[in-house]
Amino acid sequence: MRRKGFMPASMALALAVSAVLLTGCPEDVPLRTYNVTVQNLTLGQPFSPLVAATHRPSVSMFNVGALASPPLETLAQDGNPEPLAAALTGLTSVTDVYEGDTPVLPIAQSENGDIIDSVTFQIEGRPGDVFSMAGMLFAN
Repeated sequence: MRRKGFMPASMALALAVSAVLLTGCPEDVPLRTYNVTVQNLTLGQPFSPLVAATHRPSVSMFNVGALASPPLETLAQDGNPEPLAAALTGLTSVTDVYEGDTPVLPIAQSENGDIIDSVTFQIEGRPGDVFSMAGMLFAN
């Protein structure tokens, strides 16, 4: 049963981004800090709070063609990033996790007079890590 205002997990995967290699040097080099800005350039498609992680290539937020994990399903159906962020935080192959707390509205929309069409965060990564990010697309 599809609830009004929410999209199924498969639609949220359109927002999920994975496998952007972070460049680096040998493993003994300290962690690097990356500044990430996500701006919602859509015309009317709000995003839920986002979850992002840096991790070894062996870790995956999702597998194309497979069912979503329960934490990813919670993000995709309810817009709740907490279970996915907690699941990733508990993995030894995950370097860092960002859990957003604010929806990212379409460009030029505002909430209480403040435009919230982008989110900027810092995340640390090791050489050879990949960056993955997921969020829910709210239905209008």
